[in-house]
Amino acid sequence: MNQVTLIGNVTSDPKIYGDGGVGRLRVAVNSGREESKQTLYITCKLFGRQAGEINYFSIVKGDKVYVNGRLVTEEFTREDQTAGSETVIYVNDIQKIYKPVRIEQQGGSDF
Repeated sequence: MNQVTLIGNVTSDPKIYGDGGVGRLRVAVNSGREESKQTLYITCKLFGRQAGEINYFSIVKGDKVYVNGRLVTEEFTREDQTAGSETVIYVNDIQKIYKPVRIEQQGGSDF
């Protein structure tokens, strides 16, 4: 089974291409413990409905997101004509994680 789930922070505003059917964003994910802490930068690609969810959830740089999808290795040719590859996530589900809002009561209650 090829499935990956991660929670991380969006590193720059997501990009939507063409008619909005394809999207791309990068997510920073911390791994390891204090002394061996490492930040991984993961490219996530979204297609169709998932690309639309970027706008629906108003996902922008700095937001914390939940991403579920599958790992894919994409091959490409660089400008200098050498071959390259990148492992990316093809997203099945993405959700913005909202910070809890703390409501403090002031004074008495009218109830």
